Amino acid sequence: WAAVIDPDETNATGADQNRFLDGERVASVVNGVIPANLIEAPTAFELTDDWAKADYIFDADDAKNVRLYMADAQSDRASSVYDIANKGQDVTDQVEITIEGTKAHMRMKEEFLKGLKGLKSARQYSLVIPGKINFANGGGAEQVRKDAGREPGAEVDFCTVPGTDAKLTNAGSQTVNGHRVPTNEPWICGYVPPVVKDVVSEASQGGEQESVDGKVVFPGQRVEYQLTTQPKLPGNLAYQVERVAVTDSYDEHLVPDKQTLEVTDLSTGKSVSKKQYAIQWDDEAHMFTLTFADAYVAANWRNGQNPRIMVRFEGTVSEDAPADTQVDNQWMLTLNNTITPSNKVFNVPPDITPDKQDTQKDPSVDIDGKTALLGDRIYYRIGLDLKNVGQDNLAYRVQRAGIVDDYDDEYLTADEHGVEVLDEAGKDVTDRFNVQFADGVAYVFARTVDTEIAATGETLKGDPQPEDLKEYADRKLDPLKDAYIDQALLGQKYQVVLPMTVTKVTDGYTVVNKATQVTNDRRDETNVVSNPLKEINPSKDVVVNMGDKSANGKSIYLNSTFLYQLDSSILPADRAYQQVSDWKIVDKLDTAHDRYTGQWAVYATRD
Repeated sequence: WAAVIDPDETNATGADQNRFLDGERVASVVNGVIPANLIEAPTAFELTDDWAKADYIFDADDAKNVRLYMADAQSDRASSVYDIANKGQDVTDQVEITIEGTKAHMRMKEEFLKGLKGLKSARQYSLVIPGKINFANGGGAEQVRKDAGREPGAEVDFCTVPGTDAKLTNAGSQTVNGHRVPTNEPWICGYVPPVVKDVVSEASQGGEQESVDGKVVFPGQRVEYQLTTQPKLPGNLAYQVERVAVTDSYDEHLVPDKQTLEVTDLSTGKSVSKKQYAIQWDDEAHMFTLTFADAYVAANWRNGQNPRIMVRFEGTVSEDAPADTQVDNQWMLTLNNTITPSNKVFNVPPDITPDKQDTQKDPSVDIDGKTALLGDRIYYRIGLDLKNVGQDNLAYRVQRAGIVDDYDDEYLTADEHGVEVLDEAGKDVTDRFNVQFADGVAYVFARTVDTEIAATGETLKGDPQPEDLKEYADRKLDPLKDAYIDQALLGQKYQVVLPMTVTKVTDGYTVVNKATQVTNDRRDETNVVSNPLKEINPSKDVVVNMGDKSANGKSIYLNSTFLYQLDSSILPADRAYQQVSDWKIVDKLDTAHDRYTGQWAVYATRD
């Protein structure tokens, strides 16, 4: 410790009024003097230190680390020995030292008080209380910014408890016998450098390179991160800046493009040569550290200077980024051994949940899981979910949106002309979509429109519309060359209605169906709906009398009566269409050999 004195009580020596960074070392020093030629030995000699008003940023070490130094002095009324911690004698063993809360107390042991009688020269005693800067009692730079009413990432230079007028002062006193004399009360200050982070839309994605913090980014899309710091380094920083490093912690669902990492000097607008810094990537920890060369720091980061730099890099949101996670990013500026965090920026993958319903023509009648008979009409209703990808919360425009439904065309025949697309109000907006059927697959996609691309200044034509929707659904679209859909369609959920007719049945076979929503390159599947199939299987027989065994294939005498027996199919109980609108049996008689007697009856075989 380079201990100093302040005999004139200027509060402007040593580290007084210096700006400290979080975590730096600092010591409080109380200088006391015992005069020469005392007639009697003192009954008590005490030094105290009280940092209550500086507790917001100062934490003392344990009492075992506190030291008392002694040296002969030139004055018996004021301190006079500089650098006593290095030039004086350590006499800590002569005293008892305690720390309670924010107070340190030193009391000389009784056996050593005798030595203070009749000194040939005045003697200076200096109590050194080592400690460290601890912003906001451990809350760090982020809490200081909050207390000061500043934005995350902002620069804060403070000599008072943020939000108040209370200076960060340090008090003390000397007591000899019962006579207590207070010290002057110097103060220290804190400094939080500006550490700002932003995420901007990337031009190669058709973005305007403006902030998209908090907005929706689709898996596979690129973003650009910008790390900016423009500190006005105080000339009275307690320690000279000798090490500058940038550490960025990126999300596990981000794939950084390492070769895009670069540093720009914002004062000149020019790139900083890569010879001026070294980069270390830690892929497992999802972070990198950029450390500036000593020569660059010495030339640009001296106390009192105003370095202005921006570190930027690009990355791609991974394809498997789940919808319920935030892809966030934060960086830390290291000055010497002090780490100051930036604000945190984030993007969210889109929350898209398409769904499927299986109904009659009346959408309120759910027939999912119900048995379908030959000729039954099934209406697949698919929710095209664009509700949470509105224009206001997107980093980039939506380029493609639609539904792909691979239905069971062996058993179902689609009514291709009966397809409808309804908005949330129930309005028919089918004319804003392209519809195609191919090989048992239905494709319903929003139409493309003329689109202006800011990155190139070009306008992409929406027409002609894609001819092959299967190819369009699978193709990787170019954000700078392929037209976009009408963005006015975003922000709501649509219902795509696909009418189907059961044209083939196999007893016991179940028709299952699910659809896929395609939004840009993202594909989300709906729930599955199903309908077991049941054949209609009436039977015919001939008997002589009711209840007799079958007479099928046997002889009947001329002019004898007999009965044709027609057993209808047993309809399944859990049918898609419970209400039977009409029921009939048609029997074409052989009138050349049979004569109808006019008698008939219908029997129910079950209740």
